[in-house]
Amino acid sequence: MRRDGSDIDVTRVKDTLKPFGFEITVETDLDADEMTNEIRKFVEHPKHKSSSCAMIFIMTHGGDHGLLLGSDRKSVSIVNDIKPLFANTDKTKALRGKAVVLVVQSCRLHYSA
Repeated sequence: MRRDGSDIDVTRVKDTLKPFGFEITVETDLDADEMTNEIRKFVEHPKHKSSSCAMIFIMTHGGDHGLLLGSDRKSVSIVNDIKPLFANTDKTKALRGKAVVLVVQSCRLHYSA
């Protein structure tokens, strides 16, 4: 499920954030489980101790009711799957007191298999 123009969007985000010292990692064509696991690894990473903020950009196809679609066309819920990963726990303590920005760029298309 290729999203036309995504390579341009990624380049623009990188070009915008690099001058501010952000470390940028790009993951492509993740299925639903991989998407959730990569976000989990990001929020639990201890390197956030030395940062002042964190940003995550998710660019993917979307579905109804806040659902994002992985490359396998399985859905990931922003509310039920992603938001809980940011819960204030020992695993996310490096992010405590930091601004965390989550940007989602997706269509809200109705998809039927």
